[in-house]
Amino acid sequence: MITIKKFNVIKKNCDSIIKKTQNHFLVANNSINIIKGHPYHIKLFEFSFFTYFKFFFIYLFKLVFHLLISINCIVKKKTFTPKKFETLLVSNLINIKDLKKNDYIFGNLEKTFKKQKINFYKVIINHTKYSNIYIEKLIKNKKNISIVNFKNNYFLFNFQIIFILIFLFSFYFIKGIISFNKHYLLIALEFLNPATKNNLNLLKNFKEETRRFSYNKIILPYEGYSWERLILMSCFNKGIKKRICYNFSAISKYQHSLFRKLNKKFEPDIIFTVGNYSKKKLTKKLKIPTYVLGSVRRFLKVKSNLKKSKKINFLIMPEGIIEECKKLFIFSIKFAKKNPSINFIWRLHPSLNFNSLLKKINIEKNSIPKNIILSKAHFFKDISISSYCIYRGSTSVITAIQNGVYPLYYNDGEQINIDPTFDLKIWKTEINNINDLDDFMSSQSKIVSKKVKDKNTAKNFADNYFQKMESKKLLNILKN
Repeated sequence: MITIKKFNVIKKNCDSIIKKTQNHFLVANNSINIIKGHPYHIKLFEFSFFTYFKFFFIYLFKLVFHLLISINCIVKKKTFTPKKFETLLVSNLINIKDLKKNDYIFGNLEKTFKKQKINFYKVIINHTKYSNIYIEKLIKNKKNISIVNFKNNYFLFNFQIIFILIFLFSFYFIKGIISFNKHYLLIALEFLNPATKNNLNLLKNFKEETRRFSYNKIILPYEGYSWERLILMSCFNKGIKKRICYNFSAISKYQHSLFRKLNKKFEPDIIFTVGNYSKKKLTKKLKIPTYVLGSVRRFLKVKSNLKKSKKINFLIMPEGIIEECKKLFIFSIKFAKKNPSINFIWRLHPSLNFNSLLKKINIEKNSIPKNIILSKAHFFKDISISSYCIYRGSTSVITAIQNGVYPLYYNDGEQINIDPTFDLKIWKTEINNINDLDDFMSSQSKIVSKKVKDKNTAKNFADNYFQKMESKKLLNILKN
């Protein structure tokens, strides 16, 4: 387990490499661009030399394999039609079903743009397992929209990029051996990780797709990921006047890349946030104009057809990370077996589905206790029938608190806190094991409803975190 002290050393080492660099290959390397102190993001720093060389051969094999299968596609043959507009809107697609709904990140902002006669074009970043061609068929009736993903099957590009990545691996590997620095060895290995090449693939695809686009403003999601920084660089090099980023998620105690200043070309010109809470955090750390846009995650009361059960309902809310789902689901199964009078509602991040997930984490559907519900309902409906929620790093807890759902943070004895409500000091309980939850249910749960003042304070905190969507300031910037 990585301690806070070790995490701080890792951050310091990464910052010394990336802070002033203009080399986008370094920015594309996820091990240098750490998002935050979270088991998912820092687990790669815990490795043995056996696993190191194991992944060395796996990564190298994958890169060479992808190169070989791209031999039959030497050059890119796609033609690009010139397009002229004012604003390029970039968003994420993480679930194919979202194509039939309002945008996962921006909600009905596109409708507002049309109403306000904002001339815009949309590019969707494809994070799904589906091909661009398949998605394009689903949106064939929609105009002014393109799809780009993290794959590139063109031989000349792959050959060039892989050659550079192998060179960078060699440079940092030798540097690590000479200086006896384990961190340099890891950075070297991550240059061979297909995830690094995927970031470079997306950059190439984005540049190609927008090569004949004429626009002067761009809006894109912003959580500090490498690919976001690369798109910002591409727009900077193209001379785009306003690069506007929207930080749509929560901020944890050990958030890092979002707050780190890099070379100007990797930084946004303007940042919008989900509420005043994150605006204050970003304003304090960065000298970048920051405003509030609000969030589609703000709780809205909905009519629910679900009958309220006489049982107590616990909402289990993991992040869209398989290891995190496994941790929370196994924990809740243990408690559910001991407490058949309590219902547990399992919710999944939109990027996951129960059929494939349960197989990956070795949980048989038939073995799941009857008082556990695999939810297919709308998130707001699940919130409206729940009394408590158990979570770790999920942003959804903030929306739950807005409707008065009592939060229990499952820390699991870890030193690094990943709770997005870490600044909320009241009307919340931390649990580390089943005994802690037993103690809560036998004593504290009975007095939670009586702490009206604390509950209102918690709801105010959440309301300040996720505010109502208000696009007036953004529209003013786009029109000027």
